[in-house]
Parts: sequence; structure tokens; C-alpha cells
Amino acid sequence: HRFTTPYFFDVTGCWENSASLYDVPGGGGTASVHTATKTYTAQRSGTAVFAGGHIHAGGLNLNLTRDATGETYCTATASYAPGGHPNHPRLGQLQRVSSCQLHARVNAGETFTLRSRYDNEYPVLKAMGIMLAHIWHPPGS
Repeated sequence: HRFTTPYFFDVTGCWENSASLYDVPGGGGTASVHTATKTYTAQRSGTAVFAGGHIHAGGLNLNLTRDATGETYCTATASYAPGGHPNHPRLGQLQRVSSCQLHARVNAGETFTLRSRYDNEYPVLKAMGIMLAHIWHPPGS
């Protein structure tokens, strides 16, 4: 059994008909942060082997943590190129969002929280905070 199962996490809790989109209000001043969160419960035990996230311009990072311990499973961080962006002149142009190679246990019944963090100096219409994690489940689990 060498395949993984993908699990989709979304800070809005929805993933159909563009419901994954939400707005960041802005107006919070320089270096202010807007955070959206959603908690999920693992249905099966296994080993997390990879996670990657997706955010839009203005996004800082996505963070997936194990609630019982506060352990960070993955922080997917945005990288920006200088040159400004019409909606986010301080950050620049979004270039990429990092991913995480993992070897971390997941136990059925544990809760995990996804946090999407955006710069809150300027509004972000249609922000997104999603992460895909790949879990290997041992045979018979």
C-alpha cells in the first residue's frame, strides 16, 4: 500500500462554487495581520508525508497545527518579488508559496487547525486559504 490519500483543508470550511473565497477587510495599519481559521478532526490514523498551500496576493502564510500540542505540521510561506503590486505595494508580486515534506504521525480523533494569515494594511477581495495534505494510511487502518 504505497499510495497516499489527499486531504483538503479550507479556512472557510467550503470548497465548492467558489465558496473558498473570503475578504480581508484591510485598514489595520502597517504590519497588521488578518487571520482566518478552521479546525478539522482526523478521521483515520496515518503518517502525513507532504502538505502544500495556496493563498492569494497579500497572503503571508498558511499554518497547520496539531491542537493538543501546538505542534506545527506545516507552515507554507509566501515569497514576494520587489516591484509592488497594485493592491499590496509594500509586499510586491506574489511569486510562490512554500510546501512541506513531512514524516508526522496523525491519530484518528485528533484535531488540527488551519490558519490563513494575510497582510491587513490593504483590503484583499477574494482571499483564499487552502492546504492539501497527503497522508499515508497503513494497510487495514
